[in-house]
Amino acid sequence: IAPYPTQDQIIGDFDFCQFETQTFRVNGFNGSTYIWEINGNTSGIDGQGTNSINFTFNTPGTFSLRVKETTLAGCEGEWIDTLIFVRPKPTANTIIGDAVVCFPNLDSNLYRVNGFVNSTYSWTINGGTIIENNNDNILVNWSGQQLNNLSVFEVSEFGCIGDTLELEIFIDQPSIEIDYISVGF
Repeated sequence: IAPYPTQDQIIGDFDFCQFETQTFRVNGFNGSTYIWEINGNTSGIDGQGTNSINFTFNTPGTFSLRVKETTLAGCEGEWIDTLIFVRPKPTANTIIGDAVVCFPNLDSNLYRVNGFVNSTYSWTINGGTIIENNNDNILVNWSGQQLNNLSVFEVSEFGCIGDTLELEIFIDQPSIEIDYISVGF
């Protein structure tokens, strides 16, 4: 008498960020084959037919994951299923604010990003000082050096990390150079 598959649990992380590759597995009998489905679809699943798969979720949302084991003797188990929550990658895509700052207007320059509600933002500055940080917007005093840099990345309430955004800041200090003066006749 061949044993009947009794596995009842998918092992893996079921709440993660968009674009992450995840591994899911079941502990079954040696020699068994497995059919995996994500929202009823069996295609594009790396490891299909084995007890362990890898899949990259490029779209945020809630997904149904299920698997069925068939033993070497041909005994089919029950479908094992679970829900997967794929959290969106933060979407802030540009720093809004002056990229050219004219001397003497070096103080209290506003820079901001538009991202998800409840996200946090990590700002880094070169050539100035952040005098006020309001999470998605900051006030900056520039030191006066000509070339400066501001960067930020967003972390969603689910811990998903966005791209690092950068803005090069040029401090324009117009000056007059007098080579000679003539009081001509």
